[in-house]
Amino acid sequence: MVARIADAILPGSIAVLWLSVLATCLALAYSGMEEESTDKFYVPKPVTIDQLRKFIGESKGKVLVLDLWSDTCTICKEEFPRLVRLHEKHAKDGLVAASLCLDRPTNEKAMRSARQFLSQQKARFPNFVINEEPAVWQERLGIDGGPPVVFVFGRGGKLVKKYEPIDNDEGNTIYDKLEKLLPDLLQAKP
Repeated sequence: MVARIADAILPGSIAVLWLSVLATCLALAYSGMEEESTDKFYVPKPVTIDQLRKFIGESKGKVLVLDLWSDTCTICKEEFPRLVRLHEKHAKDGLVAASLCLDRPTNEKAMRSARQFLSQQKARFPNFVINEEPAVWQERLGIDGGPPVVFVFGRGGKLVKKYEPIDNDEGNTIYDKLEKLLPDLLQAKP
């Protein structure tokens, strides 16, 4: 149909050229839309524990909240929006929010789900996926069980608090407790 209209308006060779240009424009427009949906923030970067420690060190001077989560952890996914809100509210005050997905980076289904989740949450901060065996990261991070776990580092780069699921007492979630701790940490001098 488009070809007949183009042929009626434009002579043969110009119509073909016009259709080629139109097809190229549509292809470019489509590829641009595809890039937007795979925003770099929503693709967790694979890291080792040593690379993660380097990132933590580079965050010195700021308050770092590092949320460890998994695609299969319901509590993690329920609480994750609070990390996003903390980032939105306090980034200007020196808070760095980051997430560490504990699913295996070689598990394509889990990584696709993680990217989709991070995109839905609008998690526009550093997102990582651990590229080590569970026994290694559990030992090196001092984690007995699984997620949710949240590490909080002060402006001096030192660990201030590690929240684990066992910290969820009296109906207070990890983030309920963290939000009480944050004001003092954000006001502290580096």
